Amino acid sequence: MNIVGMLRIRNEARWIERVLASLLPLCDSTVVFDDHSDDQTAHICRSMPRTDVFDSPFGGLNEVRDKSYLLAKVMERRPDWIVHIDGDELLQAESISSIRANLAT
Repeated sequence: MNIVGMLRIRNEARWIERVLASLLPLCDSTVVFDDHSDDQTAHICRSMPRTDVFDSPFGGLNEVRDKSYLLAKVMERRPDWIVHIDGDELLQAESISSIRANLAT
């Protein structure tokens, strides 16, 4: 089962390392769309294992466009499941086995 994490983020340096660390036990890989962060967010993401970061090639705010771009990058990995969370949300470690069990059914 191929599980891919998906995040669209901007200026989440305060949280992002913990967020990605909470996803890694569940996800085979994580794809991050960095929407012009001007802090250390992208650098932190690039330092995490199994995490690919795509810097926004776009200007201006357009969530539909950005999420469509991100989803296309995720779909290249041929996921069975996608976990899409915000850059300040954490998965609880004790929930990982339950999530895996539910996805396997």
